[in-house]
Amino acid sequence: MKKWLLVYIFLPFVAYSQDMDLMPYKSTYFYFLQPKDNTYSVDTSNTGYSNLQYHSFSSKGQFIKVNHQQLLTDYLLLNINFKKFSQEGIFNRENIKLHDVSTSLLFKNQNQTYSSQISFGYQKIILDENGGITNYATTYFEDPLIYQVNLLNAQNEAKNRNHKIVQNFQLTKNLSIQNKFSILSHRKIYTDQFPQSGFYQNIYLDSTLTFDSLSTISFSNDIGITYNNFTLSQIFLKRGASINNLDSSDYNYGLSFSYRNNKIGIFFNSQFYKTDDINLSIKKEFNAKMLTNALSLDYIRSRVPILTNFYYSNHFFFDNDFANIKAAKASYIIDNKNYSFKSIFTHYLNYIYLDEYSHYQQYQNALIYWHNKLTLKLNWKRFHTIQILEHQYSDNSLILPYPKLNYTTSLWFESSFFSDNLNTKIGADMNYFTSYFAMAYNPALANYHLQDSDLIGDTPLISVFLKLHVQNMNITMRYRNIASLISANPNPYYLIPNYPYHSTSFQLSVIWKLNNLSN
Repeated sequence: MKKWLLVYIFLPFVAYSQDMDLMPYKSTYFYFLQPKDNTYSVDTSNTGYSNLQYHSFSSKGQFIKVNHQQLLTDYLLLNINFKKFSQEGIFNRENIKLHDVSTSLLFKNQNQTYSSQISFGYQKIILDENGGITNYATTYFEDPLIYQVNLLNAQNEAKNRNHKIVQNFQLTKNLSIQNKFSILSHRKIYTDQFPQSGFYQNIYLDSTLTFDSLSTISFSNDIGITYNNFTLSQIFLKRGASINNLDSSDYNYGLSFSYRNNKIGIFFNSQFYKTDDINLSIKKEFNAKMLTNALSLDYIRSRVPILTNFYYSNHFFFDNDFANIKAAKASYIIDNKNYSFKSIFTHYLNYIYLDEYSHYQQYQNALIYWHNKLTLKLNWKRFHTIQILEHQYSDNSLILPYPKLNYTTSLWFESSFFSDNLNTKIGADMNYFTSYFAMAYNPALANYHLQDSDLIGDTPLISVFLKLHVQNMNITMRYRNIASLISANPNPYYLIPNYPYHSTSFQLSVIWKLNNLSN
């Protein structure tokens, strides 16, 4: 959905220290509450396989992922992805249940003149919200259920659907017609049985029971013609949003022109809309024998999401008239076998953010954000290490809060046994980022807002691990936050404000890849 994609572009990262695919915190499941248009790309070069993943956490948490792909006929390829995630009792009222299912069918006729890909996606997530712990001065407890939390009877439930069909008609060797049609819908219900608990400032609808329902839907249709490396398309977009007494929808029309040349490494895409929305992107790749360089320039000018301008729920009322959002970005990437460097410079104008009261504001002056990331891979005999150093600069840290430095290191000893049939890695990870006023989480909006009262960071998170690789199976055992074992009363390690990390946690992961011999 185009309007929610803007949220991702302008949302600063709020947590740096966890595996975002596996760790059960607000910065992880926020992306499930705000749907995005998934590409559902299918790797046709590997048509027969099954990937099985199982990960277990402390506090009765688990993550299961299944990916299966095979040829049903000579012309029909099936791909199925399934994810199930659950976490119980890291902190009081923080139970999470997630189901994520997607499937794709890829068809090509015998003459290779027609191809189509049909994709269906469905996500369901249920969250018991607690609003985080009440204050940072609380006594440190071994049992996280003892912590006092802000919300005792609040819950978020979301359902996302993402359906798409992409067709290609090959008229001649150099001429083809494409059509892309997608439907993206999102429905979220926030329930708070004690609205007067004191966590929210205002009550607009009901002082005894709250059901804040939010629905958004987006239709897009793109039909174009391609000649050699050039593509010209006509785009139609419709978006709608409803919450309580608000039911709004609008339309947008536009043209797209793109050029793609893999031989010389140039990629260009442009979109121009009736509402003066503009998307421009150009990328140039410089490939050497051992080194890859890529330079890209992007510019976006887009409408404001409907529910950002007007929003009416039990706890919030927005009536804004924001100008179009603008952002220009330049990035440069150097990639080598043993090192990589990425630099991204972004210039914002009319930046939209949630202030400390969780009200949308627009900063009409220019904002600058510069992110640099250096990755080094070093080996000495059987010892291996990966060093990652990130530096971030923002010319207005009150609106764009980031830690200045973020450092991650991984060191392990690697050896093989049983005639090289068992590969073993024993090592440790450490992550450290400088303290900063990270954004806090608002359960009713399922979004992040600014805060300037609580610093997080400036504390290392250390984990030890054992990794085993046997044929097509990978087994990982990881013990996180071992610093809590060294000190009898350590300071809690905060991932985001109000949500301290579990004192210690054990994680077991098993990944098994099977080949089903499909050709």
